[in-house]
Amino acid sequence: MYRIYFYKFLTDFWVIIPILVPFYKSNGMTAARILTIQAAFSISQLLFEIPSGYLSDVIGRKKTLILAAVFMLLGLCIYVFSSSFSLFIIAEVILGIAGALRSGTDSAFLYDHLKSINDEHLYMKCEGHAEFWSRTGNAVSSIAGGILGAYSTLKLRFYVNLLSGILMIIIGISLKEPPR
Repeated sequence: MYRIYFYKFLTDFWVIIPILVPFYKSNGMTAARILTIQAAFSISQLLFEIPSGYLSDVIGRKKTLILAAVFMLLGLCIYVFSSSFSLFIIAEVILGIAGALRSGTDSAFLYDHLKSINDEHLYMKCEGHAEFWSRTGNAVSSIAGGILGAYSTLKLRFYVNLLSGILMIIIGISLKEPPR
């Protein structure tokens, strides 16, 4: 169960968030383009939310969580190695798909795990702990992103998030798919 908590921590560990607008500006993006890039993320996450739940039911929660981490890593790689508007759009669409794949799958995985050990009555408590670790990841990454900002280049944060994506894949592989 602690692995799913760590996975949740990493899903919200985004050190790039505090510097995203300056990063876009340093790559020549206007306010309209920045908003368009962010809209691409939201639209792709919305469009893939239901199909990703179905995929989770068909191929399994573990594989879907691994796939979410792979998509996250792919989206971040596009950011690291590009500087154009169209590639940023593609990166955000891929990151939106990653978010949709993870959204709900981690909770379903947790519930399935608890049910397999006859502890489903603990779901709300465990989901609360998972959400705590998710929010903690957000808070820690905001502080870390700010500290990194004082001493490094804008792209370093993307490298840090690439590492968190790799860790998510490793954690996903280490999970044991509960029976359904």
